[in-house]
Amino acid sequence: MFKGNIIAPDERLLMVSDAYGISSEIARKSWQRLWDNESTSRYTYNCIPMVGTKVMFSKIRNIVNAYSRMLLHDTMLNKDSFRTGTPDTPLCDCGKADESVEHFLLHCENYTEARKVMFDTMEDLVSTSKWTHSENH
Repeated sequence: MFKGNIIAPDERLLMVSDAYGISSEIARKSWQRLWDNESTSRYTYNCIPMVGTKVMFSKIRNIVNAYSRMLLHDTMLNKDSFRTGTPDTPLCDCGKADESVEHFLLHCENYTEARKVMFDTMEDLVSTSKWTHSENH
C-alpha cells in the first residue's frame, strides 16, 4: 500500500512459508491437470491417478524393479513384450487370455498355487502391520 513516497506494510503480510505453500499447491494442481489429460501412461494413471501419491517400495531391489516395471507397463509378460515384437503372441501359455499383469497375478490357472501363497502372505503382512500399528499408538 502506497502513502505518498512511503510504502506502508499491508496488514495481511504473506509469510515466506505461506508463499511456498501456495506455490506448491499451484504446481500440484497444474501437474494433476496435465496428468489427468495426458494421452500416454494410462496404465500407470489407472494405478496411481493422484499426483503426489506416496508409493511404498520394498528394500529388496528385485521387488522394486518388478513393481516399477508393472507400473510402467513394461514387464517381460507376453502382452507387454508383444508390443516390441519379442514374442509371437500376447497370449498366456494357458491360452485363455493375454498374459497381462492382471491375468498373471489374479486369474491364470497356471499360477493358482503361487497366487494362494501370495494372498496368504499379503494377509499376514496386513495383519502384522495392523497389530504393530495399534501397538505404537
